[in-house]
Amino acid sequence: MKKVAILGAGTMGKGIAIDFSTGGYDVNLFDSFEAARENALPAIERDLGVMAEMGVFPEEKAKESLKNITIYDNMIEAAKDADFVIEVVPEILELKQDIFAELDKNCKPDAIFASNTSSLKLGDMMAKLSDERKKRTLICHYYNPAHLLPIVELSCYGNMPEDIFWQVYDMYEAIGKKPVKVDKDVPGMVANRIQCAIYREVYSLMENEVAAPDQIEKAMMYGMCFRYATTGQREITDMGGIDVWSKVADNIWPTLESRTTSCPYMTDRVAAGEYGFKSGKGFYSYESEEEKKEIIANFQKRLMIQLVASKKYVDHKK
Repeated sequence: MKKVAILGAGTMGKGIAIDFSTGGYDVNLFDSFEAARENALPAIERDLGVMAEMGVFPEEKAKESLKNITIYDNMIEAAKDADFVIEVVPEILELKQDIFAELDKNCKPDAIFASNTSSLKLGDMMAKLSDERKKRTLICHYYNPAHLLPIVELSCYGNMPEDIFWQVYDMYEAIGKKPVKVDKDVPGMVANRIQCAIYREVYSLMENEVAAPDQIEKAMMYGMCFRYATTGQREITDMGGIDVWSKVADNIWPTLESRTTSCPYMTDRVAAGEYGFKSGKGFYSYESEEEKKEIIANFQKRLMIQLVASKKYVDHKK
């Protein structure tokens, strides 16, 4: 596979474009909105520049990677010659079904289709595809920001022959991602399910005033998250003792939050129109566009520091 088409030039689409362009792929980036198309390359150039500045890769690579990206205003023109097509459009089932159906008619027979969905079922999205194309379609779920978070979850639900799946898996490994093979179609795949379990307990602790919110987040950042950055649950359990962890589970699990709907700590803010960064207010306030630019830049720079550091411990783990 040499050419990638990305359908959607929003936050996730631009990040995925960076991923593949820095990996040496020719990238066709499509969006139906003129403003998104006009913003795409300048935004990508800025992100590549900051990544070079932070030591993620050399400055020369940033310049070369930008040359790999071409912006399109026509979806079929962007996708017709691509080997791998990934859609990053809104989470509307009918929209994704129609896009895949249109692609099926116009793309190469051996092109592989992917969706970055975080909530829709693969079988539903493939409803209008030919039987042969269904064998070449999967979910490739990124975390935001797509170009900085190493993970990408890949569905392996039985529709796709193993050799084609591993072709996609190897492609992602080659561009520096850490692909996760997901064998069963469950809501949230793997990483989001773990994340949801964590934030359900975090907001319960805040709601019940067990500690101040900043103290709870400090416990996350410098406790579990610090350790989880370099290892997984099985090794942590082995190091602490399976017998100890089993007893801890017996003592604590019955007391953990078990609600099945979102908590008032969030729903009250939603009702007030406080959606977070995009609305200017959430748990924090974002007063001006200048301030928002500074905050997002700082957020991404922290992740870049982590990305650079991770190259050392990931190689050591191998």
